[in-house]
Amino acid sequence: MFKKNNEPASLLPENPYFHRGPIKNHRYFYGRVTEIRQALQMLHHGQCVSIVGPRRIGKTSLLFHLCDSSVRQGLDLPQRCLFVYLDGQVLGYLDQMSFYQWMWTKLLEASESELGETIGDHYRAFLPKEVDCFEAFQKGVQTIVQHSSYIVFLFDEFEVIATNQNLDRASFAQLRSLGQEYNVAYVTASQMPLNEITYHDQSMLHSPFFNNFANLALSFLMPAEADEMVRGPVRQIGNGDFFTRSDLNFLYDVAGFHPFFLQIACYYLFERKVERKSPSVEDYEGVQRQYMQDVERHFQYIWKDLKKDEREAVRLTSVGKISQLPKSTRQKLQRKCVLYKDAFFSSAFARFVKDQIADSLFSDETKTTVQSKELWNESCHLDVTCTPQGQIYIRLSGVLSYQGGSTTPFDTGAVKRYARRVADARYLTKSWRFQVKEIGLELYREFFQNQPEVLTCYNRAKGKMPDTRLRISFSIPREFLCVPFEAIFAEDEMYLSLRHPLSRHILGHFTDKKILSSASIERVGQREVFPRALLVASNTWHSPVEKIPEVDVEVEQVSDLLRQHGFDVRTLFTEQASLQRVLDELENGNYCLFHYAGHGSYNADSPERSALYFWEGAVVQSQVLPLTAAQLESIVRNTPLLFAYLSCCWGAQVGQDQHLLDDDFIGIIDALVMGGVPAVLGFRWPVSDKGSQILAQSFYTALFEGGRELDTALLQARNRLDRDEQDWFSPVLIMQTLSP
Repeated sequence: MFKKNNEPASLLPENPYFHRGPIKNHRYFYGRVTEIRQALQMLHHGQCVSIVGPRRIGKTSLLFHLCDSSVRQGLDLPQRCLFVYLDGQVLGYLDQMSFYQWMWTKLLEASESELGETIGDHYRAFLPKEVDCFEAFQKGVQTIVQHSSYIVFLFDEFEVIATNQNLDRASFAQLRSLGQEYNVAYVTASQMPLNEITYHDQSMLHSPFFNNFANLALSFLMPAEADEMVRGPVRQIGNGDFFTRSDLNFLYDVAGFHPFFLQIACYYLFERKVERKSPSVEDYEGVQRQYMQDVERHFQYIWKDLKKDEREAVRLTSVGKISQLPKSTRQKLQRKCVLYKDAFFSSAFARFVKDQIADSLFSDETKTTVQSKELWNESCHLDVTCTPQGQIYIRLSGVLSYQGGSTTPFDTGAVKRYARRVADARYLTKSWRFQVKEIGLELYREFFQNQPEVLTCYNRAKGKMPDTRLRISFSIPREFLCVPFEAIFAEDEMYLSLRHPLSRHILGHFTDKKILSSASIERVGQREVFPRALLVASNTWHSPVEKIPEVDVEVEQVSDLLRQHGFDVRTLFTEQASLQRVLDELENGNYCLFHYAGHGSYNADSPERSALYFWEGAVVQSQVLPLTAAQLESIVRNTPLLFAYLSCCWGAQVGQDQHLLDDDFIGIIDALVMGGVPAVLGFRWPVSDKGSQILAQSFYTALFEGGRELDTALLQARNRLDRDEQDWFSPVLIMQTLSP
């Protein structure tokens, strides 16, 4: 065993079951021997490979493992193979020229790493850093093939690439030509077979590119592989007998042979066994509760991904009637890793399914009442997507549904102009409303009037339901965050941000965490676990005029409100909120909500140095220190934080695309989202003391007492503010979506 209960924390072993994302180090990769052998054999014989498996089954980890040259040693493969990993989340929004440039950049990186001195300076001089067309890319590939007998491009998240509006049949024909003329092969990873993926142009399925792919299904680990995955990590830190047979039985019961869920179960059991060598029944029950809290959102994804007939099949399985299912249905559920052989893959998932069925039965009892409601009582979500190249797409979901694109691109060159104009309007004390409205009218013309499909969808939805039930979101690349969508003004109507719930979503970035809502908090409370909130007031100053004592009042008011709704609140007033204390709480406090009231700044030269401010130690007697955007991203990255409310100046002010050349983040709100926080509310401009208190109080009241979503709560709070003040226009809300 590793320690006695009284040993200091510094002597405790590090938990080796820490992986939640893809495994990049081959030391922590276990199993998949058959799949690796099959994939490499297919590639050796010139066959392309389509790796297919459900979410979180290990597709990306397998791609990284194939890229590791040490893994391929001793296998029957040509020497000097180049395996090039390509993330579909990046490629999914690029135009054709950028698409080939990104492939070329990654190919150069792989060739330098794998071939090194083999290329030589002479040939390296003939390899351009940039390619501006397919022909240039093809020529570069030809040069590298002279020194590498085989190139394999591995496309991860191929579903995203399939929806790239800039790629057509000709694009895939060009990729196929590389395989025909040179030793180039492709590996794709997706949740569905290539012929079942939804392409933006379904005629692409007939491209000869797809003719040479062999399917490789990825499912559960073999029992022996699962056993090695459990024992291997502890063996690496010196105790291969750490888990007993009783432990293994428990792990396989709650997680089955699913690598992701098994990793999480091992993590919590390891933590418990470090404290107690021989777990009791109560210990196992405690571990299972922790495990369920962690995996519930992933079980929810599996459940929601099931089609209606599949859910019925799952229901029959839960009541012991799996024999009534056709063989094809059972096989389909096995491919989705819902069933292992003819039973649910784990007891924990089986209990989850029974809970879902019980909820749906309760829902069915009120179904007639719900169906009898008019559309006026329902809701709709209008998502306007703008790609980096300016293409605009529309998706209407909810009571009404529609999906389409527009033929008139948005002028991306106008992004900087809008950012500059809205920044200038801030300082026009008397005419700021006129300037904001002018900007809003132009944006309405750009995104609605000049886009017939968008305008038609908006008017259709607006005529069917009240404004508060039509939720609008703008899905945009990071460099468009500076566009003031909250200013959009519909002629003869009003600002959209004062009529509808309005939010933003950053393209290409997803989250595994659910958005904070009153419903999610209630579910946590039902499990008798109090959601934790960190509230921080920071009244810092260099001169008396900078004092903001009202921040302590705001935090106290919010604290009282959250406690009334079941939160376990940690409140740090100014005298307690030293920089180090705040860092420690954020990193280790297991908070789902963070509310900051204090000073904020935006650094126009280096946006990642934009900051929140705290005293180093005692108030006045110590210096004021910044917590920069870059530091903030690092701190929150591995925390369970679901929502951050930045009640400070410039918290939502962001830079532009050129800043991302030198900086990793373009502002505080951007850094928090990049750190994995699924929802962030901040202010682009300074807010008055009175306005910030009204907004915070109204927002949280609407969220938890009114049972609203974040965007709907913000709508209600905006309308409580004085229209002549800038406070209503300043808030910016980003809400990310769950990973597909």
